[in-house]
Amino acid sequence: MAEVTGPISSLPGASHAVPDGMMCDDHPDRRAIARVQGETDSFGCELHDMCQECLDEYRAHLCSDEAQQHRKGQCEWCKGHAEDLRDARDYEEGVCGRVYRVCGACIKRVNEEAARELEEMESFDLRDEEDDDFCYGCYDHGEVRGSDDGEWQGYCTCATGLRLKGEAEARYRAASAKGSTR
Repeated sequence: MAEVTGPISSLPGASHAVPDGMMCDDHPDRRAIARVQGETDSFGCELHDMCQECLDEYRAHLCSDEAQQHRKGQCEWCKGHAEDLRDARDYEEGVCGRVYRVCGACIKRVNEEAARELEEMESFDLRDEEDDDFCYGCYDHGEVRGSDDGEWQGYCTCATGLRLKGEAEARYRAASAKGSTR
């Protein structure tokens, strides 16, 4: 019987390792030599275990007229008619999100946008010493107090920084009055 997974990031048609001793889903007297991902959604997928005969039939089906017709239709992203539909996920929905039927032009556009974003991020270094005193209250460097050797230890003089400093000092005074420094 086909195995059902939990959320999974691969797409329908992906090959997976066949566990030892697995038998073919359609021929229980034959050992499975292939495991192919079938119906997939954001909750998981079906994994089909196949013997050589079933795998050959599956591969022949991929080249059939019926399979070619399945690649034609309306793209779920651009809503245009396409003859090269394929399964894809929206990067912004996560690697285990919904599976869409998408045209090649949309796949190309989304991949190019993602490549541009990654290229822009290459120059961004979270360990950049210039950003050690960046204040996320005023989104600027402000005037940082209590900084030692570039390591954040203090507060920014922006309104948010001063408010957070005051709140922290008030908590410390209240805890100290009770005999605890926590």
